[in-house]
Amino acid sequence: MNRYYDFENERKSNCSYIGKIESENDNIADSFIALLCAIIGLFKSEGFRTVLRIGCTLLCFIGFVGIIGGVEAGTMNVGLAIILAAFMVFIEILCFIPSKASK
Repeated sequence: MNRYYDFENERKSNCSYIGKIESENDNIADSFIALLCAIIGLFKSEGFRTVLRIGCTLLCFIGFVGIIGGVEAGTMNVGLAIILAAFMVFIEILCFIPSKASK
């Protein structure tokens, strides 16, 4: 609420700034630290982890199809295909482990 009061022919407002107004280049180190904190906060967010899990799941599915196609075409031997498939199963297990609820 922006009210003005007349005290002895002076206009005074009850609106004031909280804190000081800084220009953009006042402190580069604080800006850099704030940027790092924002990036870390993004990586720790649940939405980012969900998108990462979905992306890994899709890449593993495409990888399984590629391994099957490589074995059928004869460009990949069965031993290498089994090792790669086991590695992708391990990645899938990591993707489906539920995250712990934060306290």
